[in-house]
Amino acid sequence: MADSKTVVAEHANGVSTKDVTLTLDELTAEKLFAIVKYKHKDRIALHGIVSVQKEMTFLSNDLVKEMVIARFDQLQKQISDRLNKDTSEYFRLLIAKGTPVDQAYKMAYGQ
Repeated sequence: MADSKTVVAEHANGVSTKDVTLTLDELTAEKLFAIVKYKHKDRIALHGIVSVQKEMTFLSNDLVKEMVIARFDQLQKQISDRLNKDTSEYFRLLIAKGTPVDQAYKMAYGQ
């Protein structure tokens, strides 16, 4: 293997794609390929490792895309949870300071 591996991640939702080049050190590239091989272990068992090695770039791109989407979804959930927590704390603080419930709800939740 070379000192670095380049993986092109594509965002392909049928609308548009953008090529992004990622340069990975050799150890990280080997880990990426190990994950790809594990993900496609059933295919390897049926057709052999050669079938996966022929499509390693495509399969690596697909895996990177899945990992990015999963991480992005996780980040959105964390932000949403934090916002809900902050809003709830603000509502409780207003109630504790004696603000009427209706007014506190409007102030905290904007409704």
